[in-house]
Amino acid sequence: MSVSGSASFESNRADRLIGRSGTWRQAYVRHVALADFGAAIVAVAVAVGWRFGSDVVDKYLVLTVLLPPLWMLAVRVAGGYEIRFLGTGLAEFRRVLSAGAILTSALVLVALSVNNELSRAYLAISMSGMVTLDMLARFALRKRLHSVRERGQCMSPVVAVGHAHAVEQIVRELRRQPYRGLEVVAACLAEKSTASEVAGVPVIGDLDATANVVRNVGAGAVAVLSCPEMDGIEPRTLAWELEKTRTDLYVAPALLQVAGPRTTIRPTAELTLLHVDDLQLSGPRKLLSDLLDRMAVLLVLLLLSPLMPAIAVAITIFKSRRRSLRSRLGRTGAPVQDQHHLPPRGRRDRRTS
Repeated sequence: MSVSGSASFESNRADRLIGRSGTWRQAYVRHVALADFGAAIVAVAVAVGWRFGSDVVDKYLVLTVLLPPLWMLAVRVAGGYEIRFLGTGLAEFRRVLSAGAILTSALVLVALSVNNELSRAYLAISMSGMVTLDMLARFALRKRLHSVRERGQCMSPVVAVGHAHAVEQIVRELRRQPYRGLEVVAACLAEKSTASEVAGVPVIGDLDATANVVRNVGAGAVAVLSCPEMDGIEPRTLAWELEKTRTDLYVAPALLQVAGPRTTIRPTAELTLLHVDDLQLSGPRKLLSDLLDRMAVLLVLLLLSPLMPAIAVAITIFKSRRRSLRSRLGRTGAPVQDQHHLPPRGRRDRRTS
């Protein structure tokens, strides 16, 4: 099969797996968001009923209405809707826990800043309930997704880059574990080879053709395996090219120089690959991060406000003592004696110094 024919075949295969628009990804994220919203509604309903019964004050009615959308915003800020964390691993659940910590901290800081205390029982039941129910709902959705992936659907096409033996190894590992949602659809070999395929995966190009192969087959991720040929500027160049198309990049631990401080470690199958991630904050995450920083500063200022007069008096006394000490220093900076105890020549020197 020719290179162009292989690229066309794998492009059609990738379209069947994921679609150019990523339809299954969008649908799954919508289902997760609905699960988050439903979990928040159930949790706040239980909290307000358990704590107040039928005698609910207006403040908690408003808070009960606002908590579900605030919960979804906190989950988004924590990265709970990023598709690469959904469906596998513990990262998804860690982000749900982070969202709970973010929202709880924000509520406490707001309550302290306006001097309006919240019911501890209401806050504990609602927040713990949201986190627990959300994790259970996401776990159920994950199991459903795994069953779909067992049939070869909802997979992300991957281009494997490296030597033939390494490509064959990762292909076999991912085939044994389809629930991870990664399927190698094309290979770019580091060595010169006349083979048309590796472990049933067509060989479409070499290292220099990786970026073009990714665009041709519509891959959602690239796995760069350990090989001596990928050193120096080549991994970084590939990372820059893939960043333009928002393609995920996984590299072997030996290629750490490709990512530097932007790297987060995420296991893929039984091979530990490093996911190259851009940690820049943007959108709601940046907005909420700035808001939390400002609220934390405001809280510190409020806590220190009773000490401000004492701090001001201490600064005034320190400045006055320092000014008095400077008035008794000579030209060289050493302390001088009182003028009445100086000889006539010393008094003349003191007046001219």
